Amino acid sequence: MSRNPVIQSSWMLLAAFLFSLMAACMKLAADAYSIYEIIFYRSLLGVVIGYGVLRKTGVSLSTTRPWTYVWRCGVGTFCILLGVWIVWRLPLGTAQTLAYTAALFFALFSIIESFIKRQPISWFLIAAIITGFAGVLIILRPTVDVELMIPMLIGLLVGFTGALADFTVRKMTEKGEPPPRIVFYFVCSGTLIGGIGALMTTGFHALDWMGAGLLFLVGLFGTLAQLAMTHAWKHGLPLLNTIYQYAGVIFAVILGVLAFDDDIDLLTFTGIAIVCASGVAAGFANLKKKH
Repeated sequence: MSRNPVIQSSWMLLAAFLFSLMAACMKLAADAYSIYEIIFYRSLLGVVIGYGVLRKTGVSLSTTRPWTYVWRCGVGTFCILLGVWIVWRLPLGTAQTLAYTAALFFALFSIIESFIKRQPISWFLIAAIITGFAGVLIILRPTVDVELMIPMLIGLLVGFTGALADFTVRKMTEKGEPPPRIVFYFVCSGTLIGGIGALMTTGFHALDWMGAGLLFLVGLFGTLAQLAMTHAWKHGLPLLNTIYQYAGVIFAVILGVLAFDDDIDLLTFTGIAIVCASGVAAGFANLKKKH
């Protein structure tokens, strides 16, 4: 396998494509299965694979920061629950774009952290954040269908909670917590909350061949995407990874039009483009800040 970091970053393109396929399968499965069931099956395969990774790497399950794990798992699982819901309610490309505002919220958290620590603040980063949320306002314009306004606002909440989870993970890794342990407890949390939620609401629906196939693909695509993304962040170029990550929005727009007949007008598409460009710019500014 080539060790060229540019080639290694191409794994992020694969991850973006697989995440889009996962979202499309979620959208199809949501017609027959509850959100909790989808989360349960998505996470269950991750538990199996995650435990195998722990055994292979020799990482222990014990930690001195249990409450940090509770917080990370709670926020992350809540984010995924909302993410499944907006994929079900919104055009695929719009849902993915709002979820990807996590990069803008993450940048905002970095600005707040710099302010608290009295460190220099990047005005380029501030400009990227403002521009990005201007793109969001274009997507959320007052002329949009009122029935879609609440799902779109919840889509912003997905971005916010996703950034909160990512920010927590960054702090955990800085304190020495190994990524395999973080991922394992996270998928365990999704399995537990998904299972309990399903039992307390609709129960588990019978699985036919189509439903079982879709739920399996949700778990498979999600797990493979996580592995590809982890590989890209470990071996690829951070800036190229950030750019490639937003290819997921393009893939989602194309899949939405082809598979679900999503109708995205020019103004919405402009807003999506602004959010993606601003997210890449914010990622670039954050990387420069680290170095």
